[in-house]
Amino acid sequence: MKKKIFFIAAILVLLPMVVSAQEKRIGIELGHPNTALTFEYNSWNVKGGYDFTSGKQFIFGSLSYTIINSRPIVGPLAGSVGAGIFARYEFKHADFDTGVNIPLSLEYPLMDGFLELFVEVAPGLELLPKPAFTFDSTCFWLGCTVRID
Repeated sequence: MKKKIFFIAAILVLLPMVVSAQEKRIGIELGHPNTALTFEYNSWNVKGGYDFTSGKQFIFGSLSYTIINSRPIVGPLAGSVGAGIFARYEFKHADFDTGVNIPLSLEYPLMDGFLELFVEVAPGLELLPKPAFTFDSTCFWLGCTVRID
């Protein structure tokens, strides 16, 4: 019993130190879909957004894991490659679809990495309701993130 209590106490003491050592970023992206908010935690990226252009009107969410994270290309310019999933709900036709994507990005850090400007393209493949490669399944953005501690 004492070993279990010690083990749980050790996890509770060490977990905040491990979590705080990870990089966390929050930001905004503009492109296709129109607007997205993004939260990055270490190599994970969560996005949520909408597209309310005429005839579209959908919300979406995505989760991706960055396999190659901020690999230097030239000078401070870096690139990343990931793998992810997405889901989208279109209001006009009450359509729900989901699929997989491959986020590819170029990042440029400013102010010692506090601010990061980026461009991202995420070609996607819809899996449900039927497999298809469409314009709506591909995302592209310009955006910026800030590091949060």
